[in-house]
Amino acid sequence: MSKFSVKKPLTVFVAVIAILVLGVVAYFRMTPDLLPNMDFPYVLIMTAYPGASPEKVEQEITKPMEQAMSTLDHIQEVTSVSSENVGMVILEFTEGVNMDTVGVDIQQEISQLSADWSDTVGTPYVLKINPSMLPVEVAAVSMEGMDTVELTEFLDETLMNKLEGVPGVARITTSGEIEQELHVVLDQKLIDKLNDRIAAAINGELDDAAAELNEKKEELEDAQKKVDGAQSQLSAGVNALIEGEKQLNEKKTELTAMREQLQEQLEQAQTGRQQLVLAYNALKELDDQVNNVLSAQQEAHGYLNTLQSLSDRQSALANKESSLAQLKQDNETLDAEIQALREQIAGMDPADENLPALSAALAEKEAAYNDNLLTIAQAEAEIAVEKSTLEASFIAPPPPKRPPPRRMPRWTASTRCWHLREPTGRVSPLPWRRRRRSWTRWTRALPSWKARWKNWITVCSPSRKPSSC
Repeated sequence: MSKFSVKKPLTVFVAVIAILVLGVVAYFRMTPDLLPNMDFPYVLIMTAYPGASPEKVEQEITKPMEQAMSTLDHIQEVTSVSSENVGMVILEFTEGVNMDTVGVDIQQEISQLSADWSDTVGTPYVLKINPSMLPVEVAAVSMEGMDTVELTEFLDETLMNKLEGVPGVARITTSGEIEQELHVVLDQKLIDKLNDRIAAAINGELDDAAAELNEKKEELEDAQKKVDGAQSQLSAGVNALIEGEKQLNEKKTELTAMREQLQEQLEQAQTGRQQLVLAYNALKELDDQVNNVLSAQQEAHGYLNTLQSLSDRQSALANKESSLAQLKQDNETLDAEIQALREQIAGMDPADENLPALSAALAEKEAAYNDNLLTIAQAEAEIAVEKSTLEASFIAPPPPKRPPPRRMPRWTASTRCWHLREPTGRVSPLPWRRRRRSWTRWTRALPSWKARWKNWITVCSPSRKPSSC
């Protein structure tokens, strides 16, 4: 080195000058710091568990976290503190470890552990130890003429607000504050007496209400059974009516076919007066049967309409019963709210300012409960009346009166004239025009019969009076 310095003194001189210049520049640009930013190899993990004892915190939080954190790289020591409602784990690492990388590993381990914790466990708070966390200044406050309580109020309301507004102040914390508390001591004997008296009154009312509800429930079950039986009868009746209507249609078709056959037989009848009279009587009887079938069909349609109206009324009755059930459910909910209010009032002090409001709310709910009971009773009475009306409607109505038989023209052999036989048995001559129409109807159908029997059948003419027939 000495030979190099002797041979090249200019190079050595330039190097020394450069080092001096860099030292001067570094000295003037260097900023002094009382507490420089340093990373200590310590990490603090705090986990809140509200309502848990220290043993439970240690078993569920602290111990599993210690086992998980002991597997980290560069870990040197793991300590923990378990107290009520909170658990704390302190990790110490070796010197020179990268705390950012360690923080990521800690978060991964915490994510795996938190999956097995209950919902009441809070999120763990990871804190790295840093000199900037230490307080810069600690001061004691006192004031003449103020006690500790007044001084605490002065700090919270006046001094703290002003200090927090000073530029450069990040956070201010206080300790040693005193808060006034009011302890209320209740007389347990008086409370027990009041609870017993209220419980006895409530139990009596509940027993009466339960007995009444059981009776109403049995009545509703009986009514439901009756309605189910009536519905089955209605279904059977409707099926029977449908079958009857089918049979009536079949009979009507058969009767129509028979009528056509009789008409063909009448067209072919060329035998004599006796066969014609017999065919006419058969045709009259068939006409009566058709009228009877038509009247029976009208009765069946009327009965079907009655069944439809009964079904609609039954549906309305079912809607009323569902509304009654909903009202009863609402009344049970209201009853539960009344019980809760009574228990809350029983546990309160008579001098409490919220007691009148709760008592008023209790009275209002009891009035609503009584109104609902009255509404339920009225609805049950209406349902009972409707059910009795339906049961009375299920009785078959008396058969309608049939119209008197139609007067039919009859042939009398004594007078050889068409006469009208009255329902009472009296025979009266037909008017000439009606007799003429009846004769024309038959002669059109049977021209050969007219020609054959013209000699001995006397036909009333316009010149002959009805009395002479």
